[in-house]
Amino acid sequence: MLTEFPYLRYPSEDVVRNVQLVHFKAASTTWAQLVDGTATVYQDLSPFADNLTQSETGLTVGLVFYQELYGVAQPKIGDLIQVRLDGLPLFNGQIEDLSDYRESRGERGMSLTVRSRDSNSLWRQTKWVGNIYPAGSELGVIARDVLTAIGLTPSEIRGSLVLGVSTVHGDTQLADTPAWDMLTDLLQVAALEPWVDALGRFKPISRDIVRAPDLVLEPYQLLRISGSRNKTAVTSVILKWLDPNLSKSLQQAQMLARESITAGFFKLKQERELYWSDDRRQRADNTWMKTITSVNDGLLPVGDEDYEQKSEFSGEITVTSKVWVPTLATAALAAMMYAASDPDVVQVGPTGTGFTIPIGRIAEAAGQIAFFLIIMSLGTGTYEIWGEPYDYVHETNTTEAYNDSTPEWMRLEESLDSDFVMNEGHAQQIAVRELLYRSLSAITWNVDIIDHPALERGDILQLPDGSRLYVLTFSRDLTRGSAAMLSVQGFRV
Repeated sequence: MLTEFPYLRYPSEDVVRNVQLVHFKAASTTWAQLVDGTATVYQDLSPFADNLTQSETGLTVGLVFYQELYGVAQPKIGDLIQVRLDGLPLFNGQIEDLSDYRESRGERGMSLTVRSRDSNSLWRQTKWVGNIYPAGSELGVIARDVLTAIGLTPSEIRGSLVLGVSTVHGDTQLADTPAWDMLTDLLQVAALEPWVDALGRFKPISRDIVRAPDLVLEPYQLLRISGSRNKTAVTSVILKWLDPNLSKSLQQAQMLARESITAGFFKLKQERELYWSDDRRQRADNTWMKTITSVNDGLLPVGDEDYEQKSEFSGEITVTSKVWVPTLATAALAAMMYAASDPDVVQVGPTGTGFTIPIGRIAEAAGQIAFFLIIMSLGTGTYEIWGEPYDYVHETNTTEAYNDSTPEWMRLEESLDSDFVMNEGHAQQIAVRELLYRSLSAITWNVDIIDHPALERGDILQLPDGSRLYVLTFSRDLTRGSAAMLSVQGFRV
């Protein structure tokens, strides 16, 4: 309900309403001043208003004048317009379009299209990047930060914006999204939707259709009623939401790392720790080593090859040279040193000639052969580590609310996505509530009542027969001499 008119009830549609149309220049008046009531410099357009119709989203104004609205007095796109009813502000808006400018026998006219505050691109198209919020942040705080970012002051927000729902994920951020979509996502889980009232103040409106009525009509206030079905009723609502608990998500087995190691007499043991990603943050499970080439593929087996997973982020390959390799190499070197000091034997025949027997060199050659054999037996192993990469993720859960009495041929599903659902119980509440709202809104009713300025979108109107109507749209003709009637469209709840 628009609280500026809490008790106003017109006795009949024939009452004369005191309507005033006021024009504020955008250069001298801000939205905050208009909402606070501190804007004082204005122009009264009431004498020139030939046609004035208000809806929940704007005004249609027809002006007729002679020379009064020439030059600086002429309204311009971007200027602010206020409608006052019985001295109180009824609607604040901004001129979006000037059209139908005409002149006939000295009389001139123009039409103004005035839109509500939230209809411009700042709210609907411009994409924003929000702050990062820790787990446990109240969604109302995030919503208030969004409104502050687009220029609203505390006096331009109706209500406390305490939603009773908090974030369940760490580092929550709304990014690359228009402000209106951000507010829709935040409020949806609290049974609300964003709305800017007729005076330009932000107000969350309730989507709860089982609450008490906001206005109870007396029989004399109801003028006429009609209904029609204008769309197919939704029979199932599917809500997809992120589970607040982390789950282990395994991928298909794949190669995680590759390494080459050379083994020989020069080092008894070699250890290489391998990580599954360059940033050392990838996790993997069930890892194993695949030997592409072994250190033992040479002349002689020279080592043992082993693998062990050290952590969820890494594993270790160990190549251990066999003990005989460095032992034989050391023995061969010692034998060569010893053989180098072993003298040769010279044998002389009867004629005084003879030959040398190279005893030391033969022993030294035997040591060299052994040493060269060890060098020739150096082995290079190539290894691949395979395993199943995994991450801890928030799984996407699905909760469905449906009408089980609906025939298959009439089934109509709608899907919702949310990152702000707290648990399964919360998800079920949202799905059931949205199913009720969307299925009932398929049949709309048109109700004409004696004008009630306090009524607005999101209110529940109780009719004299006890039935209730959730208000979606409304319109009123404020032209001089028009009937004090309000046309309301909504659905029965």
